Formats: sequence, C-alpha cells, structure tokens
Amino acid sequence: MITDPVAQWLFTILFVAIAVYLAPQLRIVRRRPLEAIGVAFHIVMSLDMFAMAWPWWSSIPALPELLFFVVASLWYVAIFAGQLLRRIPAASVGGHGPWLQINHLIMMLAMVWMVVAMWPDDGAHHTAGHHDHAAGMSTAMNLTGAATIAALIIAGAVLLALQLQRRHAPRSARESPRWLHLAEAVMCLGMAAMAWTMIAH
Repeated sequence: MITDPVAQWLFTILFVAIAVYLAPQLRIVRRRPLEAIGVAFHIVMSLDMFAMAWPWWSSIPALPELLFFVVASLWYVAIFAGQLLRRIPAASVGGHGPWLQINHLIMMLAMVWMVVAMWPDDGAHHTAGHHDHAAGMSTAMNLTGAATIAALIIAGAVLLALQLQRRHAPRSARESPRWLHLAEAVMCLGMAAMAWTMIAH
C-alpha cells in the first residue's frame, strides 16, 4: 500500500511509538477492566496500522482482521449505549462521558473501512499487490473513504481539545493516563493520512 520508504518509516515510528506508550497504560487502568479492554483494542490497532505500511501486511489473513475491528466497533457502540442509559458509570471508563466513545468508534470503523478497501479477491488473504488493488476502488469506497478521513480529522481535533482542557482540570479528575488523549489524537490523524494514501492513488 505504501511504496515510499520515507512514508513507511514515518508511519512505523508513529504507530509503534503509540503502541509502546499505550502498553504500560494497561497496568495503570487494570482496575478498570472496561477501560483496559479499550486500551488493548487501541494497541492492536496501532500495531496493525504499523503493519499496513509494509508489503508483508498482505500475509495477514483478512477475515480475522476484519472481524476483530467489527467486534471492537460493536464494543464501543455497547459502551456508548450503556453510558447513555446510565448502566456504565464514567469512572469505569476513565471518567469519560458517552460522547467520547464516538471518537473511539470512528477509529475502529476506520480500520474496518481500511481492511474492506484492501479486501482480497479470494476472501482469505490480502493480495500481494494491494497497492494496485486500492487504485481500483469503487466510487462508493472512495466516498466512504473521504467521509472516514473527515471523521478521523474531526475526532483528532476533539481529542486534542480534550488534552488541552485536561491541563486545567483538577488532579483528582485526571483519571486517564496523562497523555492518552494526545496519543489518540495523533493516532486519528495518522490513520487519516494513511487512509488518504488509499484513495489518492
């Protein structure tokens, strides 16, 4: 998908750095299992995004990858609904309200779109020529891709704003890891950049 070696390494550094930052957060949020599951989803997503920058990503089976991100998307729908219905307290998900779950849902749906965009003809593995496969995407896929990019940019901007607001919040209200919103914002914008490479060729 990515043929420019500079871009490959930039995406690699970006997403591996995010995964390395998030991994220790699992210990920090271990007493909040709902939040811990969300952090785990984001770690896997970061590693998959890193893999997408390289040709060997084509060796990853497409169906399990797709199912993983569909399940992750449904997870955030369930968390969002649970918070709206007041069945899930904000404290169990890092003190975040239900609307922040939409940002996470956008990221997981973006992963679903990326996997579908590169879906192989045989349904079993990504094609070795997945860069060329992207070039032949339908109009519908290009339009949904553009919408995905826009949603990721908006989600990234919201997360950046939350990170800035967090600096002024009382220490007792800072339940999430210190730089979590920033890491997720960078993830959103990095995903938008990679999705753009899929529809720009």
